[in-house]
Amino acid sequence: MMQQIKSETLRVLFESLSSQDGIAVINPATEQELIRLKPSSLDELDAQIEACKSAQVEWAKLSAKARSASLKKWFQLLVEHTEDIANIIT
Repeated sequence: MMQQIKSETLRVLFESLSSQDGIAVINPATEQELIRLKPSSLDELDAQIEACKSAQVEWAKLSAKARSASLKKWFQLLVEHTEDIANIIT
């Protein structure tokens, strides 16, 4: 799957999450293994959850106009990377 991803950023992200000894993610339609993900420790999960909570607090401080601009940019990125997204989820 990773060789089909054109975006260098997404490819690097998936490579950083992958592990030969990790947990297999299987496509239920084809039973093909898509990737093996590194397991996270409880401390790593706690840190990730805290980072998400902090990000939400910062997001809530933004004006509606700023949040709207961010969502529009996110939409543009989705459109721009439709093919990569399709490869990831299929």
